[in-house]
Amino acid sequence: MVKPNEAKDNDLKSDRLKGQLGYLLRQVYQKATANMLERVKPLNLTIMQCAVLYALNDHGKLSQNELGRIISIESGNIGNVVKRLIYNGLVKAEKDPVDKRRIQLVLTAKGQNIINEVMVLSDDSSEATMKDLTIEERNILHGLLERML
Repeated sequence: MVKPNEAKDNDLKSDRLKGQLGYLLRQVYQKATANMLERVKPLNLTIMQCAVLYALNDHGKLSQNELGRIISIESGNIGNVVKRLIYNGLVKAEKDPVDKRRIQLVLTAKGQNIINEVMVLSDDSSEATMKDLTIEERNILHGLLERML
């Protein structure tokens, strides 16, 4: 049986936790991730693979190192993500025409088709994650998060 003071202490700890920015950001991140994974699962893609496709779509040809910096993934982890996308025919590796030692990654036609689909799914996922916010609140939230980076 929980004593009255223990219940009050547990409520206070819970309220303090909910007041922590990191906790709230993690909760929203988990919600957003679950929404996105639900949508891209039929495409057999992970969130990181979607990020790679987005970056290549937005920036064109990139080296693996550039790609890792853009999507904030460590160099040790980007290799496996890229290998899987190459294996699935969504990305291809090309030699840089200027520096033959450098390899550039680029979307294939199949990758371009998939990223177009992913962009629609991503918009739908964001809508689901922010469904309780007004357009103004969404814009404010986005602006504040950008400033924090």
